[in-house]
Amino acid sequence: MTQYSEFTLTTRSETETRRLGALLGTLATPAEVIALTGDLGAGKTRFAQGFGRGLGVPADEVINSPTFTLINQYQGRLTCYHIDLYRLTSAAEAETLGLDDLFYADGVCLVEWADRIPAELPADRVEIELHHLSETERKITVRAIGTQFAAQVKQLQILWKQEQNMSNPIRKLDAVPINPVESAEKTSIQVLISPDEAPNFAMRRFIMEPGGGMPKHTNAVEHEQFVLRGRARVGIGDDVFEVEANTALFIPAGTPHWYQVLGDEPYEFLCLVPNQTDEVTILE
Repeated sequence: MTQYSEFTLTTRSETETRRLGALLGTLATPAEVIALTGDLGAGKTRFAQGFGRGLGVPADEVINSPTFTLINQYQGRLTCYHIDLYRLTSAAEAETLGLDDLFYADGVCLVEWADRIPAELPADRVEIELHHLSETERKITVRAIGTQFAAQVKQLQILWKQEQNMSNPIRKLDAVPINPVESAEKTSIQVLISPDEAPNFAMRRFIMEPGGGMPKHTNAVEHEQFVLRGRARVGIGDDVFEVEANTALFIPAGTPHWYQVLGDEPYEFLCLVPNQTDEVTILE
């Protein structure tokens, strides 16, 4: 079975469609094939133009659909072969284009109407599927077919989310869902900034109701915390502390720690953790 990773987004202007292409252009690697699919007017050429900018194609060279030939060549950080198969008359004609030589060369191939030659495409590739939603909006699915470009697609998703957050960096608490923490008692978590949305740290808000808390556990990453309200008994390693609002805590990676709410007021704190692989181990 073909393995792939993917994400879907909506661009709201030609500028955003080009920008997504530009971000992928910064990540492109030699011998990569990017297959573009979608109906006429879906935004394939706009995406290709942005990809060229991100790849470093000079600004005075605009990627457009070839008029008399099916392939145009542009020079940026890598050689870009722009292949537009809209005028392809048959699969036999595709065989005369020497696509295999281009697909496995040191450049990058950007193939519009790639769904016309499914059997010719490499097993490992990136697919960009564009759908027309309105005059300005496009639904775009980015998909890594195979495993070779899965990490690249994930990185593109991160970069895109970061740019979207920068364009609207303000977030209201009531717009972010609150979910229960299964391993804790009367405790909820609100992910204010997720690992996919920022390059270095994630920010989480914890709310522990009276009588609640978390059992002794360890995390593979460090914690930086700031108490917003309430009181709690907190165990960190072999020490036990009573903390309250306006208190900052540091919990080193791998250190056993636990929480027990004190009093009749919820205990609430912000927690920052580095964007590294974390593993929670319950110790009791």
